[in-house]
Amino acid sequence: SKDGLCDAYGAAGVMQIDKLMTDPEAYPTLQRLGDRMRTGLTGIMQELEISAFITGIDSMWGVHFSEGAPSTVRDKSHDNAVAARLLAAYLLLEGVRMSSRVDLSFVGTAHTEAGSDEVLDADRAALTRMRREGCI
Repeated sequence: SKDGLCDAYGAAGVMQIDKLMTDPEAYPTLQRLGDRMRTGLTGIMQELEISAFITGIDSMWGVHFSEGAPSTVRDKSHDNAVAARLLAAYLLLEGVRMSSRVDLSFVGTAHTEAGSDEVLDADRAALTRMRREGCI
């Protein structure tokens, strides 16, 4: 592309695949970081008394603003989609850009524990602000 963005994403993808294929610690690290995100987000939701459920496995996690934990894709229809979109916007205000919807997020081999903690801090700040402003 003219701006090089596609080249940068392509190079990052190649580096990710290379690390996954050559580093025996890559998958355990991704699992540990995914657990860290799910546990941290669950704690933040409980701390702030927000009705939301955190789902996921291994390097994936999702935030679901709902009264009950989703067990099927159909259950997602009960999620508060507005709150989910707002969380992504509020995270931008905290300097965190989600590459996908907040109900489907991932860590990659470039992520670290310190970086995960920064994202969790941003989530806490964004969710606190959303609560204060009456969004959730």
